[in-house]
Amino acid sequence: MKPRHNEKGGALVLIAVLTTGLLLMTGVGADVGMMLFRRGQMQAATDAAALAGALLLDRTDTLAIDEAKLFAEKNGYPLQAGEATVVTWSRLKVSIQRPVSLLLAPFLELAEVDVGASSVAEYALVHRGVRPLGIPDQVFETYRDYAVKLGAGSNGGGNFQALSLDNRGSPTFEEHFKYGSDVMVSVPSMVPTETGNMSGPTDNAASYLLSKAPATPSYEKVLEMAAADPDSITAYPRVITVCIVKDFAINGRKEVEVIGFARFYLDSNNKGEVHARYIDRFNSVQQPGTKYRVRLVG
Repeated sequence: MKPRHNEKGGALVLIAVLTTGLLLMTGVGADVGMMLFRRGQMQAATDAAALAGALLLDRTDTLAIDEAKLFAEKNGYPLQAGEATVVTWSRLKVSIQRPVSLLLAPFLELAEVDVGASSVAEYALVHRGVRPLGIPDQVFETYRDYAVKLGAGSNGGGNFQALSLDNRGSPTFEEHFKYGSDVMVSVPSMVPTETGNMSGPTDNAASYLLSKAPATPSYEKVLEMAAADPDSITAYPRVITVCIVKDFAINGRKEVEVIGFARFYLDSNNKGEVHARYIDRFNSVQQPGTKYRVRLVG
């Protein structure tokens, strides 16, 4: 009889091979799970950071980036230089990449594997309240320059086309000019004028809006967009809505009657005088406040 092969030894080899394969599969599964888990953590951190930062894009890029850094750190991933960037005036991007240790790293001659996540958040104004400015009723023409706010020396009286929408004076006048009023204004309604020229608050607010010039298309493009879809231009910083008033008295300060609204394209300001070009006119009630949204777009 021929001697039988050592079947026991063959079985041990087979078991060893299968066990090694099973361990490798388990290790690969654990490593893949770890990478996915870390990536999920990073994605949550970049999402939160991008959304938080985008909320401040209407202020300054620096504040927006600082806020993104704060929220990323709160979620366990302090940002490094260049990981939070303002892509456009309304979009902020946060990208991170960090090493993750693997169970199989020693066998694969790898120390770590880089895992990353990226988020882009967009800030969008969907409505701006009316600005505290009143322009006398007239036949408005496109491409023509109008003084939507008069400066010192522009007239011989005490009215400068500055309106007091909430009777609280300079602080809220500037805020309302920058971001839109938090007061609902209807047609018709009586609104008091401000008791002064509001030159300082006017210059601060107008300069802020003009600093956002890259965020607004050209006047010609805005006219084209407004004709196709009036709501399409509401988010642009240099598009402002002002009150159209009846019988705006040059001499003396008093209440004026709001009979409509007009949108203008902000062009310049100088010592409290603001100039803009006419876009369109309407009579619908102006809802209070600036409403905005932030959303993830990438």
